[in-house]
Order: sequence, then structure tokens, then C-alpha cells
Amino acid sequence: MRGGDSYTIACACGAKLQGARQARHQVVRCPACGSGCFVLPFSALPDLDEPAVIPRLSRRRWPWLVAIALLAACLAAITLILLIGSREAPNVALEAPPTEQQLQLHQNDALEALQVGAYYRAARGFDDALRVADRLGRQPAAERRRLVQWQRQAALLSDLLAESPAEILRHAVGMPTEEWQEIVRRRYAGRALILDDTIARGPDGKYSISFRLDAGRIDLDRLAILREVPMTVPTRVLVGLRLDDVRRDSNGFAFIPEADSGVLLTDPELFVGLSLAPDAELREVLKRQRNWLDLP
Repeated sequence: MRGGDSYTIACACGAKLQGARQARHQVVRCPACGSGCFVLPFSALPDLDEPAVIPRLSRRRWPWLVAIALLAACLAAITLILLIGSREAPNVALEAPPTEQQLQLHQNDALEALQVGAYYRAARGFDDALRVADRLGRQPAAERRRLVQWQRQAALLSDLLAESPAEILRHAVGMPTEEWQEIVRRRYAGRALILDDTIARGPDGKYSISFRLDAGRIDLDRLAILREVPMTVPTRVLVGLRLDDVRRDSNGFAFIPEADSGVLLTDPELFVGLSLAPDAELREVLKRQRNWLDLP
């Protein structure tokens, strides 16, 4: 019998009761007073002097388990790399070597888009043509300048303002300055407009135009493209620009262009989608501006 299989308990009357524990509990009568005394069953746990045996892995098995764990980690890493590589593989496969045929295809598609006034499509087509040309790396400098000029014109025309400068200023009347600046930032900044006017350069290097705008002016002094023009007398110029700001100053409102956004328009094909028809005089202006830019 295990030490834990016997019992010795005291009755309420003080008498001691002894005996063997059973698998189930017992109620034993006290021989002194006849009262029933409750006895717990024997415990299924080992005695304290008989420690339970905890199975331990053999020392020979540990290296194998470590090797299996490392192998599983390596396989998981390789699987992850292969999955990532499989997702990127199609993009690499599409990056085929550029060809002259691709360049001509993109350029022709962009020119066809211009002829129907599809300026967004034309800008994308010239972007693609420029990427192919740069990857080819052997395009003559004059031809690349021509392609860049096409791209800049198409991109500018795809972002034209829907409102004239006069209409823009009517929105600003009576509006708080901070509110107006937020509207300019959201609605007008980065958008384009085209000026067709006589521009003069004064002895101080500042530019003026004959166009008059009530309570406003267009600040051309920041426009870098005009500094490349050999302007000795007042000259009709057709130039596109993107707005950087429309701000209040002491003279009303000033339309401030982005300094490097100026584009001299050079091609009559651009006007299909515009309200400005290229008559004989305008064609001469475009031709003169092509010569200024030394375009083929």
C-alpha cells in the first residue's frame, strides 16, 4: 500500500479513526459516538517520495531537430523569394530592347492624336517616344529637341484652364485672402493658359504686353523662355505657361507663372482642338518661333 492509501482522521468527539482509502470516498461510523465521518478516496497522483518520471529527449535527437527546423526555415525563405520573383518576372519580360520601329510607332500615334485634338493621348504618346529614344541613345540632338517640343506643347494643351483670366478674377472679388489662396492652390495652380499678344522688352529687361486685364496683370518677368527670344522690338508671341499663383498685390492681382513652364508654340497641327484658327499671319508667328528654338 502506498503511503497515501491509508488515512487517520479525528471525529468531532475526539476519537481517532484509521483505515485504508478506497477508490471512491467513504463515510465511516465513529465507534465512540456513532457519527459518520467523511473519508476522501486515495489520490491518483504519485507520492512525493516517488517523483513522476518526465520523459526527456535523447541528446542524440537534439541535433536532428535543430537541423530539421533550420531546413524548414530555409525552405520557407526560398519559397518567399520565388513568389516575389514570380510577381516581378512579367514586368522584366515586358522590358524588351527598344527599336526604331517602336519609336516611330509612338511618335506617329501621338501626331495622329494631335490632329484630332486628343491632347492627353498625344502627351502620353510623346512621353513613350521620348523614353524609347533615350533608351536607344543614338538620336540626333536636333531630332530629340523636336520630340521634346512636341511633348511639351501637347502636355501644356492637355492642362488648359477652363476659365479666362478675367473670369478667374471675378471669382476672387470680395473673397478673404486665405480662402482665395486655397482656391488657387486647388483649382488653378499648375494649370495652363496661352497668351497670343504683342510682347515688348524694356531697357530694364522687364516685359510688357498689350493685353489689359481689369484689376490684374500677367507677370512675364519670371518666364525663362522669353529670355531666350531675340526680341529687339515689340513682337507678336504665342506662348503657353502654367500658373504658379494668382495673388493680390498693391496693383490688384498678379498672375504668376511657373518660371520654367513657358512653351513657345511652333506647330499649326496643335490648333485643331482650340478655338484659335492658324491663319497666314499666325503661321508666320509659328514659323518664327520654330527658328528661335532652332527646330528642324
